[in-house]
Amino acid sequence: MVTTRSMKGEQKPEPTRSTVGEQKPELRTYRGNCHCGAFVYEVELPEIKSVLECNCSICHKKGYLWVFPAEGRFDIVKGTDDTLTRYTFGPKKLTHRVRTPPRRAPTPWHDAYGFAVLPDLCHPCHGGIRRRQQASLQRELARSSPISGKRMLTGALARFALYRVSTAGCWRSNRKSCIGIDRGLALTNKRYDGAALGDEYVPPEHKGPLPAAIDGHELYTGSCHCGAVTLAFMSKKLDETFTDLTCECNCSICGRNGYRWTYPSNKRVVLFAGDPAHLGRYSFARHVLNKTFCRICGVCMTNEYSNITDEERKALGALPARGFANSMKTQHPVNLRVFPDVDLDNLKPPKLNDGAKIISPRYVNP
Repeated sequence: MVTTRSMKGEQKPEPTRSTVGEQKPELRTYRGNCHCGAFVYEVELPEIKSVLECNCSICHKKGYLWVFPAEGRFDIVKGTDDTLTRYTFGPKKLTHRVRTPPRRAPTPWHDAYGFAVLPDLCHPCHGGIRRRQQASLQRELARSSPISGKRMLTGALARFALYRVSTAGCWRSNRKSCIGIDRGLALTNKRYDGAALGDEYVPPEHKGPLPAAIDGHELYTGSCHCGAVTLAFMSKKLDETFTDLTCECNCSICGRNGYRWTYPSNKRVVLFAGDPAHLGRYSFARHVLNKTFCRICGVCMTNEYSNITDEERKALGALPARGFANSMKTQHPVNLRVFPDVDLDNLKPPKLNDGAKIISPRYVNP
């Protein structure tokens, strides 16, 4: 028999406006990694529906889209803090961490490179400063309104940090399974004018050779953030009149690194490093192309054809390239993010390439 008292004891009070407001959002575990899998991490966040896009000198070059987990919600699954290279600049209040292991002398075309930038991963000497800056960004985010419209993202085109969790290498997990972030996910980008903070960034000068002049083309020069690696590119005017192909790809590497590609011939491109040791190269799968990057600051530069023999490719365990190798011999795709005089918003919308589906073999997240 159920008494009135026991019935009342089982009844739950109706939620009030105040108690509803106090409810905290449910946290989900997102898992991410650098491309080579040397560094794997998990972070607990509410479902990711909006991200912060900063236009400062380094965030733009690296294509960051930011989310901000609470303290204590980040765990390293594989690797250590020392697995990552540190990069600081300006007032050195934040530390950017990049997976760029030491150069391998026997195979300089194949650095075991993975890209996972983790700004100030609770480093003892910077943690307090990071938290204050994070609070400032969050206040700004709360005040700012989303940019008009939403960018439809397919899988890897949403880029986060671990402050950056890449959906190319990130999945939502629960006790029973790991579930990929939904394709076609619409994320609201909220823009933050980081370029207006502090001293104005002065783009490094390209001091290397120049490509030959071409009628109807202009010379564009760009660089990594620290200036150790620079790029010269002869192109038609890069504005709203530009009709050559530009592309964003959601494959395992492009989604992580935030490239905005265009595809010139190699005669129109000069990639230069005053010290060749600062120029990193990373290849995988078919080992036909090298993703070039700065080994100091981690900025991704180009997609360079790998001039190695078939025997060398075989020694690396390369998959059959079929006709792909020949098709890329005369091209040198460049990342438009490295050019300070190119406003990506003024270009026609890029083609969205679903490389995660069409490029085989499928990448397996560690």
